[in-house]
Amino acid sequence: MPLEPEELSPEQKLYDMINKVVIVKGIIPSDPTIWEFHIQGQILKVDTENLENMSPFRKQFLKVFDRPAPKIKLSRWPSILDALAQEKAESIQAPEESKNVFIARQIFEIVCSLEISDDAEDAESGRILYKHVLKEDNKPYLSVPSKAFLELVDRAGFKIPPN
Repeated sequence: MPLEPEELSPEQKLYDMINKVVIVKGIIPSDPTIWEFHIQGQILKVDTENLENMSPFRKQFLKVFDRPAPKIKLSRWPSILDALAQEKAESIQAPEESKNVFIARQIFEIVCSLEISDDAEDAESGRILYKHVLKEDNKPYLSVPSKAFLELVDRAGFKIPPN
């Protein structure tokens, strides 16, 4: 005889509500990984950086379903995530590029359009690529000084972190 819903533990109720979990990995390592919880035809999205704490999940649940998620003890939340990851999860690559990838592509296009010079002083303006040959491998390289590169990024209207 199946248990009545009120006889199930809150952990089991929540686990049973979740049809599947899709783990969406970003294109580059700095892109966030998102867990998409598929529940009753709706999708709750939680960044993995916030997943250790159940609070972001509960907030998403309340926003989507207009009622609180079953109350789970904090000590049980990692066990539920582990069970979901093992039994109901699939991993996919993000279908679209992240903001970071978009910015990188735009900057790469700008850099590729720069003229090339073998005068290092020309490159300091950020409007010229410096062509030089390394003694170690005797191969030609194109570069832009880091200060000039940051100015180039600023002129393009993008804000990127220093790293």
